[in-house]
Amino acid sequence: MADKLLANQKLTPNTSITSPDGRYSLILQDDGNLVLYGPGHQTVWQTGTHSGRSALMQGDGNFVLYGPSGALWNSHTENHPGASLVLLNDGIFAVYDVGGHRIWQLHPDHGLMPNIGLRTNELITSPDGRYSLILQDDGNLVLYGPGRRAVWHTATQSGQSALMQGDGNFVLSGPSGALWSSRTENHPGASLVLPNDGNLAVYDADGHPLWQVHPGHGLIPNTGLIPGESITSPDGRYSLILQSDGNLVLSGPGNQTVWQTGTNSGRSAVMQGDGNFVLVGPTGALWNSRTANHPGASLALQNNGRLVIQATNGQALWSVGQQAQHAAVPVFSYNDTEWNKLLQTTSDVATLLVLDIDIYIPGRPDVAPHFELARRRVAEAHQRGFRVLGYVPSFGFNPNRGPVSRVPQMVEQWYAPSGCPAIDGIFFDIGPADYVLQHRADTDAQAQAFYRNLYAQVKSKNVNATVMLNVAGIEENNRWIMEEPRTCDIALLVESFAQTHPDPDNPSHMLIGYTDSRFFIPSWAKAYPKERIAHTIYDCPATLLPQVVELGRNRGAGWMFIVEGRAQGYDHVPTYWDEELQLIGAD
Repeated sequence: MADKLLANQKLTPNTSITSPDGRYSLILQDDGNLVLYGPGHQTVWQTGTHSGRSALMQGDGNFVLYGPSGALWNSHTENHPGASLVLLNDGIFAVYDVGGHRIWQLHPDHGLMPNIGLRTNELITSPDGRYSLILQDDGNLVLYGPGRRAVWHTATQSGQSALMQGDGNFVLSGPSGALWSSRTENHPGASLVLPNDGNLAVYDADGHPLWQVHPGHGLIPNTGLIPGESITSPDGRYSLILQSDGNLVLSGPGNQTVWQTGTNSGRSAVMQGDGNFVLVGPTGALWNSRTANHPGASLALQNNGRLVIQATNGQALWSVGQQAQHAAVPVFSYNDTEWNKLLQTTSDVATLLVLDIDIYIPGRPDVAPHFELARRRVAEAHQRGFRVLGYVPSFGFNPNRGPVSRVPQMVEQWYAPSGCPAIDGIFFDIGPADYVLQHRADTDAQAQAFYRNLYAQVKSKNVNATVMLNVAGIEENNRWIMEEPRTCDIALLVESFAQTHPDPDNPSHMLIGYTDSRFFIPSWAKAYPKERIAHTIYDCPATLLPQVVELGRNRGAGWMFIVEGRAQGYDHVPTYWDEELQLIGAD
């Protein structure tokens, strides 16, 4: 058979074909593994199988390795009758159609050097043969893993060549130009490598990684998880699992929960082709990332615990987890100019808005909530990827502060068809601090029940809703705020001015500011994931902004909002907004 297999010819155990110069051989070993050997009998590629009985160049053009129970591996070149398999002197073995055109090719190297690339149906493999990168005839560049499971792809339909350019950029091109790239230009001499762990990477000339794909550490379009399945971060410290109870959970070291959907009937978590990550239950979607209209987007779990959805251009569309922090923004929404400034925010750090529409004005029962405005605002925010919480005052469970019995009614107003049922949850302001500071132990259980009932009420409207509670001012013995059963998903633990200053009502008394080392934070705060803790700081000059952000990070705040104005100055975007987002989002 020399250097080729013609149509309907095959290899049986311990038979082989050899390149014309004798340097390469393709053999079906008696252990059932199909192996390509190079100079010095070095393994260049293999199928990694244990039960292969024949390697047949079928009459339909497909090269197939068969075992006792059927096909174990194939070249996916069917529909080319009369094609043949040829092993060349450079170690490339390829399938040629009857017209002499290569329709599939395997490179003996496990990467691409500068100015080397793949054409349609050409591929490279990892040294052990478990992973392969192929430019398919449908124009999609796909990285396959064990069991031919797609672990990454470019989501393209017209790719014709994938070139490791001399400038260091790995580029997939189609008829009209570049379709996708690794964005690693300006690194001449860089190369593409596919190692045994499947971590496809571009390395610079000094061996430093410039770009990489972590198989098994994310989900590409149209793949997902079913109960019991998970993905992990490359270093194994973080995992995202769809539990058997239907809850999708991101956990970190020590199996500590970092984030969860809080669901109990999830059946699949799918990274859809439209870019939306969706948890589906028996009756439909239970939760989603609101990232539709970004075809080709993928999900990745990073070593820092950040679970992120990235568009094909690398832009982060959504993220949760151990990113340094996010911004939760209180909004009095009547000023269109300030609102539009928020909507123009491109950073993925600002993800949560709190919308106040005058649902309650003391002494003004005649003022109707502005739900028409709220519906418009929420629709606009959702289009830009924000989540929005409706504002409800809870009066600190203190009848002297307001009509406590009206609080559940205001929740109902938000979720009524005439309200704004598309909101993503509720922010309960004027929380229990006033109550707990009175140390009224006789009614402590009542206060806890009040806030836990509010939490349950919101969840009954939407199991994926986020409940945020202003608990600023609570004391060390008020840990029940964070314990199960929950009163909130996010506790606004701090609402304070930035600097220590005299009390206007008692100048001899100093009010301790956030930047003061004496500032009080309950000791138990850091026992909880920072995604559950928020700090809002006002009256903060630009010079103190970096210090305040760093203090928030060290004090366990996963959400922050900082403004230069005085308390209640939440009617505008901070003048240093861009810098604030950059500082908050830094890893």
